Amino acid sequence: MAQRIGDTMKERLYIIGLLSVFATFLFFPVHRGNASGFHPPVEILWQEEATPDTSWLVTQTITSDPQAIPSPLVFMAQDELPGFQLLDIEMTRWDEAANMGVFWVKKQFPMYTLTPAHPLPVAAVFYGDLPNFGFSYLTAAGERRYFAVGMSGHDGSCYAQEIHVDGFGSVVGEREPSEGAPLYGRLLDGFYDILRGGDSAFVEECGGAVGVREVVSLLGSRAALYQVGYAVRDITGDGVPELLVGLIKDGQDFGTTILAVYTSPGVRPVCVLEGWARNHFLLMDGGRFLQEGSNGAMSSSFGEYTLSADGRQFSCESFYFTAESPLEPGEIEVYYNTTGAFDPRQSEKLDMTFEAFLRLQTELEGGVRYVNLTSFGAERRAR
Repeated sequence: MAQRIGDTMKERLYIIGLLSVFATFLFFPVHRGNASGFHPPVEILWQEEATPDTSWLVTQTITSDPQAIPSPLVFMAQDELPGFQLLDIEMTRWDEAANMGVFWVKKQFPMYTLTPAHPLPVAAVFYGDLPNFGFSYLTAAGERRYFAVGMSGHDGSCYAQEIHVDGFGSVVGEREPSEGAPLYGRLLDGFYDILRGGDSAFVEECGGAVGVREVVSLLGSRAALYQVGYAVRDITGDGVPELLVGLIKDGQDFGTTILAVYTSPGVRPVCVLEGWARNHFLLMDGGRFLQEGSNGAMSSSFGEYTLSADGRQFSCESFYFTAESPLEPGEIEVYYNTTGAFDPRQSEKLDMTFEAFLRLQTELEGGVRYVNLTSFGAERRAR
């Protein structure tokens, strides 16, 4: 089914590309690089054409039109590209001397370093004849180069064309903490204060700070600022982004452990998930989470949880845990329920060994998705 949808989407965009090929060639006569023949070290593919499979990454969406059909692309770096950004752009004029388009950058979405080992799936929309989204990165010499992404009218493939930038609009991650700043700006400011060793009455009212406070207690505020990050993503598909607060892997710009998730049904954000070291959550597809907890072999757990489409209800789909046998002290028993209760009396005892319990947990971990996270320290330092 997903393949058919992807094929249909590609066919529709291919037709659009054929209809607009004349205008595309008129404005962008060179399909790759600029007039000097420069080729950016980035390959842009349809996601179903990408190898290896990149579905484990969280997709960055570049569209503000809920009625638009997104194009499932994937950006694959051929070299390490520091300061990589996705761009929402609009063409203003054509520079005849440079033989390239001049664009206004309406928004920037910082992705930090893009590496060959971690491709970036992107859900974008092609509007009409002229490119409306692109990317930029820093060269080894510290120069920032900008590119528009277009679609060939010949075969539906994507290409990158170098452009000039004439100015900037709202910059996500610089003037505002994130695209979700109107929804979560006050909450992000509160977490920043907590990570610096302070307090925040607003975060306390919303809830969800236990895991973050634990990190501050273990690492100290200086390290915690760079170990904890956030992302604003629509993980349920309802058009309203959720705020995810999580742990950043050492030396990386992403993580898997989620400490808190918020939705914003009104003026005040609502905490729908809270975790900490011994009871943490990992993001999976479709608004699902894998919960993992442990106080030793006699008291371990894992389970699948689902966030509802509107982001307001967090429900348990399956929950497995271990407990000591009341009849044979020292023996481990495995239990199951769909309530998330760590209570053998409310659960079904399974004919499962502890080894099989661990194997099932490992299988579920295979569906965990990495999340690109902005560290609180780096974001505030850039201001």
